[in-house]
Amino acid sequence: MHYKRQTAVLSVMFVLVGMMFLVPAITGKAMAGTIVVRADGKCGTTPCHLTFIRDRLYKGSIVGTPTRDGTVVYWTLRSPAGGYVEYIAQGGGKVVLSHFTFSADIIGANSCTISILPPVPGLYKTCDKGSGLNTEMFYYFILPSTASGSGGSNSGSDSGDDNGEDSGGDNGDNGNGN
Repeated sequence: MHYKRQTAVLSVMFVLVGMMFLVPAITGKAMAGTIVVRADGKCGTTPCHLTFIRDRLYKGSIVGTPTRDGTVVYWTLRSPAGGYVEYIAQGGGKVVLSHFTFSADIIGANSCTISILPPVPGLYKTCDKGSGLNTEMFYYFILPSTASGSGGSNSGSDSGDDNGEDSGGDNGDNGNGN
């Protein structure tokens, strides 16, 4: 009779120890989400034409391939995910590299930034990082038109962060590449 109690205790311990390893792996897969990302911008008064350069991930995956070419581009992330996607933005007499970074975790807040290189005086840029595992991220920037002069225009201010998220640093006129 004593051995039945030992067997029961050992069985329960085996199940509990097994669950310590299996439950996190199962819930991690079950809690993965999908984030649809959109990026576009204006070059002066017209939409910028975006041409895909590269993507790099340090975690997660991109589902399918990012849009290769267009005035509005999309890619889809399987979260948790982190990395960047780069496009050449062209129009209005400007050609710049647009660098869109993202991080989306199961635990914690999503984040996003935009870097435009070379730095452009009067640049406006913002990103809406969304929240949660199944959400959308939006990147948007405005390159001032070449006819606007030396960059003192009000349209270039970085005044419009949506709900306080990281907009990728300052408005890009200090030469630090953000």
